[in-house]
Amino acid sequence: MKKLSLALILLLPMLANAQTSNSINTMNQAVDSACVNDSNYRTCRKVVLLAANFAMTNAGFYTENCITNVKNEDKDKCADAKRLIDFLQAENDG
Repeated sequence: MKKLSLALILLLPMLANAQTSNSINTMNQAVDSACVNDSNYRTCRKVVLLAANFAMTNAGFYTENCITNVKNEDKDKCADAKRLIDFLQAENDG
C-alpha cells in the first residue's frame, strides 16, 4: 500500500505536466520513477498503471455524475468517489 501511495504521489504532479508534453511519455516517466528500484518492475508497472486507470475512471464518474444534479441512486457512489479524490489530493499536497 505504501508503494501504491508513493506511486500515486509521484504520478499526480507528472500528470499535470502531461498537458504540455506527450501524455504517454509523461506516464512512462512517472511509472519508471515509481518502479525503478522494484525487484519486479513489470508487476510494479502494472499495479501503478491499474491504480492510475482506477483514479481516472473514478474522476470521470465524479465529473459526469456528481458535480450537478446528483441522482438519488448515485449519492453514495458520489460520496465515495469524492472521498477518493480528496484522499489523492491530500496525498499529493503532502
